[in-house]
Amino acid sequence: MLRLMELSHMGLRAVVRDADTARPLAANLTVVKPKGVRGAVADARGYLHKPMAPGVSYWFTLQPYDPAAPAVRYEGISFTASLPVGRSEMLYGTNFSKLGVVRTFLGVKTGGTSG
Repeated sequence: MLRLMELSHMGLRAVVRDADTARPLAANLTVVKPKGVRGAVADARGYLHKPMAPGVSYWFTLQPYDPAAPAVRYEGISFTASLPVGRSEMLYGTNFSKLGVVRTFLGVKTGGTSG
């Protein structure tokens, strides 16, 4: 039962911040590869969690935005991630740190705004 609670944290855990002010940003996370996998959304506090399967390499695109300033645009962020754990380690292992990928993303303004 305890292992099931640990597995609920398996995947990508991230926080999205403005590169200039360190204020939290919301964001849309798109899974580019593997095909057919749903994305995720970072809430207005900048927190994001995307479950991931072990042994699969994921390609993501993250599009930050500021809900308080919708005219401000941010550059998209492309990255890859995979869980450094095999199936047997996932089921029977004791190393919690291998179950997650933890990242901080900094949103960079594009310099232009739309009206």
